[in-house]
Amino acid sequence: PTFFGGFVFNYNSRPINFNLNPYFFSNYNFFSFQNPNYTDGRGIGRIKSKFILNAKIMYYPITSMSVFVNIRNALNQRTSEFYN
Repeated sequence: PTFFGGFVFNYNSRPINFNLNPYFFSNYNFFSFQNPNYTDGRGIGRIKSKFILNAKIMYYPITSMSVFVNIRNALNQRTSEFYN
């Protein structure tokens, strides 16, 4: 990709911890030598840009125990990240 980036935001105020982890990448093409004799586009993967948001909320009812909810791909992005 031409652009790739992300960051981590963590807020910790016992007994609650909140974490956000977004990342983004731009459109890119993936070229495979699996089918080098074809000129019709086989062997070329076109990957669309994507923004992924992950979050985690953790609660510590007592010092030695934690309960958490982990949310992956909160925006429900369904496009491919890799060439198949």
